[in-house]
Amino acid sequence: MAWALIIIGLIAIVVFVKATNKGQNFWSYLVVVAAIFFLITLAYVSTLPGISLTSLDGLVHLLKVYFTWLGRVFDNFGTISGNAIKLEWGASNVTTP
Repeated sequence: MAWALIIIGLIAIVVFVKATNKGQNFWSYLVVVAAIFFLITLAYVSTLPGISLTSLDGLVHLLKVYFTWLGRVFDNFGTISGNAIKLEWGASNVTTP
């Protein structure tokens, strides 16, 4: 099922790029990158245990898990960035001969 979503999404992206100024617009590329990111990450989350795509309740559960997962990813990026800023990036440990 996840591969079918990816294939349908990629076809929609190709049609979108062909319809919007032959893909030469910055926003077209941004939408395409966002759509590809969404499809790949949604396919990844749909393979997690406990996710069922055979019913409407399963799809709602998938979307809840997906947006929770996506929020945690962005939260982790913020934490990593904050910790990287706190590090000492100078050359203070360099010894001179």
